[in-house]
Amino acid sequence: MIRLSALVGQSHQFIHTFCDPEAFSGHFSGDLGAWTPCFIDVGLLGVGHLFACVCYTLWLHYISSSKPDKYRLTGSWPRALHYSCLVAAAAAAGIPLLQLNARLAEQALPLSQGVIAPHEWLGLLAAAASFLLLCAVLLAELQSSFVVSRRWLLRLPLLLVASSELVKLRFVVQQELAGGGPWGYFFWLYCAYAAVQVYLAAVLLLSHRDSKEPGLLLVQEGRAQYTPLPRSSGAAAALHDGAPVCPECTAGLWSRLTFGWLSPLIKRGYKTPLTEADLWSLPPADRVEVLEQRFHAVWQQQLAAHGPQKASLFAACRASVGHLFLGALPYKLINDAAQFVGPLILNRLLSVVATQAAAASSGGSSSSSSSSGWWGALVDWLAALGWGDPLNNGYMLSLLMFVGTVLGVLADNQHFQRVMRAGFRLKAILTAEMYRKVLLLSPAERSRVTAGKLFNLVSSDTNTVGDFCTMAYGFLSAPLRIGLTMVLLYRQLGLSAIVAIVCIGAAVPVNSRIVRAAAGRLQQALRHTDTRAKLETELVAGIEVVKASTWEGPFYSRITAARALELSVLYSVTLLQSLMGVLVNAIPTIIPVMTFLAYLHTLLLLLSLLLLLLLLPRIPDGCAGQRHPHHHPCDDLPGIPSHPAAAAAAAAAAALQSLMGVLVNAIPTIIPVMTFLAYLLIRREPLSAAQAFTALSLFNVLRFPLFQLPQIVTQATQAHVALGRLKDILSAAEVAPVNAQQQQQPAPAGTSSNTTDAATPEDGMKPAAGDTTGDGSKQQQQQPAICIHGDFSWDPDKPPALTDLSLSIPQGTFVAVVGPTGSGKTSLIAAMLGLLMGVSEDDDTQQQQQQQQQQVQVYGSTAYVPQAPFILGGTVRENILFGRPWDAARYAAAVAGAQLEQDFTQLPGGDETELGDRGVNVSGGQKQRIAIARALYADADVVLMDDPLSALDARVGRAVAQGAIKRGLAGKTVVLATNQLQFVSLSDLVVVMRGGCAVEVGSYSQLLAAGGAFAALMKEAQVGSYSQLLAAGGAFAALMEKAQ
Repeated sequence: MIRLSALVGQSHQFIHTFCDPEAFSGHFSGDLGAWTPCFIDVGLLGVGHLFACVCYTLWLHYISSSKPDKYRLTGSWPRALHYSCLVAAAAAAGIPLLQLNARLAEQALPLSQGVIAPHEWLGLLAAAASFLLLCAVLLAELQSSFVVSRRWLLRLPLLLVASSELVKLRFVVQQELAGGGPWGYFFWLYCAYAAVQVYLAAVLLLSHRDSKEPGLLLVQEGRAQYTPLPRSSGAAAALHDGAPVCPECTAGLWSRLTFGWLSPLIKRGYKTPLTEADLWSLPPADRVEVLEQRFHAVWQQQLAAHGPQKASLFAACRASVGHLFLGALPYKLINDAAQFVGPLILNRLLSVVATQAAAASSGGSSSSSSSSGWWGALVDWLAALGWGDPLNNGYMLSLLMFVGTVLGVLADNQHFQRVMRAGFRLKAILTAEMYRKVLLLSPAERSRVTAGKLFNLVSSDTNTVGDFCTMAYGFLSAPLRIGLTMVLLYRQLGLSAIVAIVCIGAAVPVNSRIVRAAAGRLQQALRHTDTRAKLETELVAGIEVVKASTWEGPFYSRITAARALELSVLYSVTLLQSLMGVLVNAIPTIIPVMTFLAYLHTLLLLLSLLLLLLLLPRIPDGCAGQRHPHHHPCDDLPGIPSHPAAAAAAAAAAALQSLMGVLVNAIPTIIPVMTFLAYLLIRREPLSAAQAFTALSLFNVLRFPLFQLPQIVTQATQAHVALGRLKDILSAAEVAPVNAQQQQQPAPAGTSSNTTDAATPEDGMKPAAGDTTGDGSKQQQQQPAICIHGDFSWDPDKPPALTDLSLSIPQGTFVAVVGPTGSGKTSLIAAMLGLLMGVSEDDDTQQQQQQQQQQVQVYGSTAYVPQAPFILGGTVRENILFGRPWDAARYAAAVAGAQLEQDFTQLPGGDETELGDRGVNVSGGQKQRIAIARALYADADVVLMDDPLSALDARVGRAVAQGAIKRGLAGKTVVLATNQLQFVSLSDLVVVMRGGCAVEVGSYSQLLAAGGAFAALMKEAQVGSYSQLLAAGGAFAALMEKAQ
């Protein structure tokens, strides 16, 4: 205990010696925040300056190393700003030395340990040292060592020291106020010191040097260079686009707050029209491929964890763009708080004006009214500085009102930028996911999803979800604004503010019932829209048949009937929305009028409450129970374009909208006029100008959330419906992707030992791949191109279309799939493409997809030629290239193999001829040969053809079979499903289908010799070999002789 007491005594003696507390004991009373000078100089400023010295030392070591890219400041403005920072840092280092010199020169201080206390020595010398190190840093950056990265090592210490100086500022002001004398040398020296620190912190914190600016020159190469973007796939893609990178990625804090990074583009657009080369590429984080991959992974996790029924699309969307909403929340709160700065300061400003007017009329001197709280402390401090005059307080209040408005505008723009970016991203994500899903839908799901519904989902529902993101924070902001406004109105007008609360309370259930009714009608309208779009799609797809058969009338009747049903539901939705709009625009007028009148007359308050309670709850019932006189069912509408009911409805809607516009524009005039008229007629209590204008300002604040809240509820309802419709498609069953293996490459074209370029059909009659001899055949047997086994179905609820399949097709093999109509040839091609679902006894969807991937394996890339060729609305060349790069030699070979040279001479523009919609200006055979030429140009490893020769005549078909399939695809794996049995002899392998089963597999000669199903099929079709038909001397020989 004695030793402990000695230690305590020594500690007390050290503190007493080091800090000299008696010198300033009269200025402190133990209040919270009334820290001693010793603690401020050592605990706050000393630690801050020590941290600054460490950071500046690390920065000097960092810029002296070879790791970062070093730049030289070459622009006049950047160098001038940097020199100003250097001068300010030198001044900040010199002022503490001046303070120390002045304290040493002053001999009359009541200090017990010499002229100056030790803590002051430590504080002043630490400050001088830290700012001298900052001068060294700024000098090094001026000498070609400017570094863009890691500049937080310069900004963070300045921010910490400047924040600590605010604490010392309080002590300095208190000491000067306690002295009562004029402001002395030390005070103004400290003010200059604080101003220099504020300048340094502001410049280095807000300014952000970008390596892409022309004022920076890379030292290593002696020329302007861009800082490399982060090493990610999105950033690399941005560099490879060739377009300049968006400057928002590297913009500074001030540039982001004021959107200054847009100024160069705006200036360029002002001087000259903008071109595509002037536009920036998307930032890496906004690229749809990156966003869609992230969303797809989250959505698959939802499906795996909860199943298609309970998976939450909202949760997947929240995981994709939720961070943007969290980033926008602080700005939204700042903007909401700034809305109340105007009314609150306006009340103080009007009070100042009223006080000055009262003082002038009484002939006395004006003085500021005493206040409590933070406002009273601010007024007292301003009065101590000589701002005690009410007029000067009015100037200060006006300045604060301006600053609050500016902060609100800046925060509002930042909030909207983030939520709108979230909406754009979400729209792009959902659109891309819909495109991906359409390509993978199972056949059963594809049959129930029409093109019209998909069009509405992509064009309408994704927009609805994206637009809701812009107003989503209204659910938080609108109730907060309304509640806080009600509290402030109660403080201004007392119990009269209850009228506003009653009006809002009566309007909420009315709007809720209208919104629910409108949402139900909207769902019905969307279903009718899908039906109409389906009918219109069918009409456009078969317009040739419709025109040829004169079916325009029946189709017109069906479409107009569907449109009439859709309009009848939409008309009821419009009526409900119009009624809600009238209420929304009327409430901001009703509330202030009723509130002021109630404030002035208690009887009128009671009558107003009674009227609201009697009338407002009956409005929805009356609207729901009465039928509009212009509302007609579908049967009463013979023709939409000329129906008088539709014209009358449109006129009524236009008149209602005009009336609403008049009301909206008249509200700012109606409110003050009625309020002050009521004040003149019924003057029970004095209503001051501060109360009146503050209440009007609060009512103006109340107007936007009251107008916004019903819209948010409506948009939320529409977004909920849209998410449900999108989820219905995105959670639908899909076929598993074909397990495309790339590790085993097929043999190069023309090198396979079991294919030949001979032109005679006898040479094309090869034995089965299993019967060939030679090393090349054995090697190809070991490397299959297509492996397919199991059962496959178009619809899992129906019997399989293919059963007991077990095929292994070697690479470089030409396979012919034959069989009677309906035997499963097209289904086999579709199964190889992955369009059929593998039949599995497992109920788990993921297990089914894994099993299907094991059932179908395709090695290498795939090309597909369907029965009905897909023709783009472009030129012949564009249809053949199909987005691939131009290769003249390969293009010429593809055109020659498809026998298109003669057709190009007949077309008006050759291969640059526009084909029109679905190729209406070319024949069916020409379309088919364009599709074959596309497959040839694709140079794929595996080519699947679904009876492409059926649309060709005998001569052209034989030439295409020989030139395109036999020679042009030599060395490729070709699977040809055909009914043209005369071309089967060209194949290496024949697969005979019957009833969805592969009943025979072998070479042409093997199957003929076996005398099975294939021999019977050939005998029934009376097809022989080429030499046999020529030797018979029949019609075939005559046709071939004529062709020669």
